[in-house]
Amino acid sequence: MNDHLIAFIKSEYGLSVSGLRPLSGGYVHDVWRAASDRGPIVVKRYQSVDPKQLQKSLELQQAACTAGLPVPTVFANLKGQLATKTAHGWVTVQDRLDGAHRDPAHITPAVAASVGRTLGRVHRMLAEIPPPKIPIAPPSADKIRADSEDWLNRLRAVSNPDEWDRMAANEAEYRLRALSSHAIDPARYAIDVPQWIHGDFYPANLLFDEQDRVVAVLDWDFATYRHRGVEVARAAFEFARTGGGSLVRSRFDSFLSAYAGEASLSAAQRAVMFHQFFHHQLSVLYPLVLRRSPGAHLPKEWQALARRRFEVVRDIERNLDLMTEWASMLA
Repeated sequence: MNDHLIAFIKSEYGLSVSGLRPLSGGYVHDVWRAASDRGPIVVKRYQSVDPKQLQKSLELQQAACTAGLPVPTVFANLKGQLATKTAHGWVTVQDRLDGAHRDPAHITPAVAASVGRTLGRVHRMLAEIPPPKIPIAPPSADKIRADSEDWLNRLRAVSNPDEWDRMAANEAEYRLRALSSHAIDPARYAIDVPQWIHGDFYPANLLFDEQDRVVAVLDWDFATYRHRGVEVARAAFEFARTGGGSLVRSRFDSFLSAYAGEASLSAAQRAVMFHQFFHHQLSVLYPLVLRRSPGAHLPKEWQALARRRFEVVRDIERNLDLMTEWASMLA
């Protein structure tokens, strides 16, 4: 496999590669690192991906890199394309930036502040990119309800449900209960103008230097056009979360204050963005729904992802009012 991939990179990108070896991580792609005659690189191969979504995410990543943000360069192939189609999926080649991950359980206020400044700069730059032709709509309570009920009906037809089927049923039932307690108000979304966002901005996709500065924003695969507050709220939650269901106020405040220093965040936006974030979590049944969907492709390590999503959505609800209160106190 390595010899084929090395030969492919040489023929399609004109790069001489050595020391190719796989990296862990990545739910939607396989990843390798290598040395090349243009420096250290990362090679990604996507086996199940929407080519239009992949192309757009790479364009946004490249735009962020060109704007001087800490983002890996995407190498174009010899035809000038950012992704190359193969018999085994789509391949991209990017430069590999130095840095280290931070343990989410031990995030410091300094780290949280660096993250906030970085996301603010990313959002400020992405806001200048024209929107898609199709307008965005808030999550639909009717669709969430219909999807959840459909999911439950399919699971009832399973003769020997396993632990993942039971978790899937629990998730569907939870969403139906949550909708009755947390109504989706479209007026809340009118407060926040949508724009392009990174789409997966959390600790696993950031690298830091020894001074706790963000030096790489990775994995733009889920870049999308959405209300900005959804991503701000998610990052505030993720970088304040201890993993035991509680939040650290100093991290939360450091992140949000630093973000607001780079990108404006009105009191009205702060009042609604955590509810927006929660509703978007409710609207996504991924990845458990794929198990009983004919022809669907489960991501790698989907079990860990399913468990994490199971815990996260409940932690968000548990801290929803608290996060909104903290955000309202932002100076």
